[in-house]
Amino acid sequence: MKKTYSNKKTRYDKLTIVITFFLVVFLTVGYSAFSNELGVNGISATVRIQKDIRIDGFSLTNSTGSATSHFEDYNIKNTYASISLPNSDSSLTYDVVVHNLGNVEMGILNISGLPSNLKYSISNYNLKDSLCDDNNSSECTLGTTTTLHVKIEYKENGYDENNITYPLDLTFDFKRI
Repeated sequence: MKKTYSNKKTRYDKLTIVITFFLVVFLTVGYSAFSNELGVNGISATVRIQKDIRIDGFSLTNSTGSATSHFEDYNIKNTYASISLPNSDSSLTYDVVVHNLGNVEMGILNISGLPSNLKYSISNYNLKDSLCDDNNSSECTLGTTTTLHVKIEYKENGYDENNITYPLDLTFDFKRI
């Protein structure tokens, strides 16, 4: 009988150790996930996804040629809107705010999702450049914010007067530089 009691006690001790270990891990992870003190600029640790880089703002800043934009929205790597470009010289310019929460050089390799007759241009950023406060630095400052000025317009001979309304769904491909 003492062997059985000893085995049960050992089994309970092991179970207690395992439960205590998982409890400590869950409490630690749970605290870091919900604590703003561990975030950057008030952004909690729960947003540390997509290799510590994310879109954190998307808004229309300029329109030409009677162009309009509706339903602007965004998530961590996409921007969405319904746009109307009624003239061949119509264009829309958006500010896209990007946070690099880590200290690793990240950049945008590609932007996709436009209809084939539209094009984009970025006036203050070259694809594959670093999204850091200093492009010549090998490390980024935590919480670097970059605001991109993205212009949407027709390609040459892209204007079709029968179709002037388009869904805008830009996907940003963030990668380590």
